[in-house]
Amino acid sequence: MINPTTITQVAQAFVKDACHYLAMDSDTIRIIYAPKLEPLNGMPQIITVLDDDDTIVISDDLVNQCRATGCCQLRFQMYIAARFISERRKGKSAQWMQHIQDNVRYSISLMLLKGLSIPGLTLDTQLKEDILKTFKSEFGFSGEVFELSNIQMNGSFMKIRLDNDSERAFLNKVAVKTKFTGKSLKSGEKGTKENPFDNINQAVEYLAKIENEAYEDDNTMKEIAQLGYYYDLNEHHFKIAWASPYVAHTRNNFGEHAFVMSQMEPLDHKRPDIYFFSLKPNMYKRKFLYRGQSDHYEGFPCVPNLFRNPEQNAKRDFLDPLIFSQEMELLIKSHPIVQMLEQGIELLHDKFRIRMHYIGIAQHYYNKTPYLDLTSNLEVAKFFATTNYDATHDCYTPNTDTSRTGVIYYYELKYPDAFQQHHIYTSRTFGKQMFQTSEYALKTIGKQVFLRSGLQNGFLLEMEQEVDFKTLPEVKAVYFKHNVDISEEIFRKSGQGKKYFAEDILQHAWHDRLKERYQNRVVSREAVRLNVSRNKGETEKTIIAKLKDRGIEVDNYVPKFSEEELSSFYQDIDQWWEDFCSDIHFGDAEDELYRETMKQLRHDPKYSKYFTFNK
Repeated sequence: MINPTTITQVAQAFVKDACHYLAMDSDTIRIIYAPKLEPLNGMPQIITVLDDDDTIVISDDLVNQCRATGCCQLRFQMYIAARFISERRKGKSAQWMQHIQDNVRYSISLMLLKGLSIPGLTLDTQLKEDILKTFKSEFGFSGEVFELSNIQMNGSFMKIRLDNDSERAFLNKVAVKTKFTGKSLKSGEKGTKENPFDNINQAVEYLAKIENEAYEDDNTMKEIAQLGYYYDLNEHHFKIAWASPYVAHTRNNFGEHAFVMSQMEPLDHKRPDIYFFSLKPNMYKRKFLYRGQSDHYEGFPCVPNLFRNPEQNAKRDFLDPLIFSQEMELLIKSHPIVQMLEQGIELLHDKFRIRMHYIGIAQHYYNKTPYLDLTSNLEVAKFFATTNYDATHDCYTPNTDTSRTGVIYYYELKYPDAFQQHHIYTSRTFGKQMFQTSEYALKTIGKQVFLRSGLQNGFLLEMEQEVDFKTLPEVKAVYFKHNVDISEEIFRKSGQGKKYFAEDILQHAWHDRLKERYQNRVVSREAVRLNVSRNKGETEKTIIAKLKDRGIEVDNYVPKFSEEELSSFYQDIDQWWEDFCSDIHFGDAEDELYRETMKQLRHDPKYSKYFTFNK
């Protein structure tokens, strides 16, 4: 996996990374491989820079270091070389080892800026002072160097904590709350309910235009997009790129359908060392999330499917639908690849636990939840805005009813708190009207082992019962008239919906047995136990009694995939895993190496059991 060719490619990425901060063009810098380098002044060399042009030479010794301990040393050396070339272009340095200590200090400073650890680094008082001077002169920040303990690595690493003035300056760059920057239509304008666009294409063209304008007006997001580093204002030190909540928003060329490894908040804040990652849709230059509907349902609130039953709403009792989604959750958890990703995969000495959003997946596969689907992709919203779902045949069909008015809602991402809990005033009536605060929160579902949510560039809005999506301050809408020819063309281009609804074994399991169990009102004892674990004060006995009152029986069925389903899945597992990994990115200069290492996990003995199906 790690050979001179791949190391040369990764080295090129590190040089490009350094050149971004040095304001230097990296296109003319070449990197070549030589098995051995001659000692310089009696000292062994693992890299050098040629005297006559901007060529960096790396040796076999450096390649072997990468094989043994990862690419940290390679990055360190490439930053040194890039800084030397930059200084030489300015006429400040002529020979490779000239002023080497200045370039070493620059490399250390840049690695600390990017939240990277430097194995074996110890800093005396003088070197700390020199690094802080370099940090100030090169990056404009002042602070202090300190040691941070790492529980997982059983060690400590050098970090930089900014002083108050520098923290305030950083805060002003990336933590300024943005106002609504999207255009809001005035009454009677084209695109409003009373004057809808003539067709969906006009609506989408308008939305693409105002999203771009909103992004250009949002100086905070543009500033974030240009940053190649992340400073945690809560923990007060720089962290690696994927720890940033903005990593999917930073400048990249990943492509619209890419997914970015994005670190989530720890589930338990008492254990900050245990956290998960999501595979978040690429959000570079994205300001809106969308929801397309073929009808705006005049007079009805826009709420998650869990809250569309008036009787259950009145009783505030949702045990019936939730217990069935929990049975599917247990089925999903039984999949070997799901288990592998949740337990964590090691890539280049880093561990990635990838969160499976069980309830979100269950929603994409026929269950009721407190989530409303959103997408970052206008083409996905366009599909849902021009089709209707046929539950009997489990398929979508193009809308042919031109008497209805379609709608695309757009939800503006207002940072820095776009994914935080939000509150809105709502009311209930108990004899007299009472006002209360209800909550909603945006969640990432993104790419999952079961691919529907990824194909749809999915996000979820978790909503309490009283929240109406239409009334949220982040939400605006454009309306359009249906055109049968356009609806059929969109449907044809989607492969009759298969572009967004790939067939898989979870769909098969639903049709094979879960749907029948739902219709026959039978749920597993394991689902009951899962429900009890999430409801303080309940017991298995009390939940079974409540289910019985609702006409739901409990049996000893074990939710898991059948041998036939797993055999079908594993038939072409190598290609499936290759495809799954191919559009995952890591927001770092080592992006390609991480991705290729992830692809090669199927050949790693540690993970072989997850890629092999034995009856």
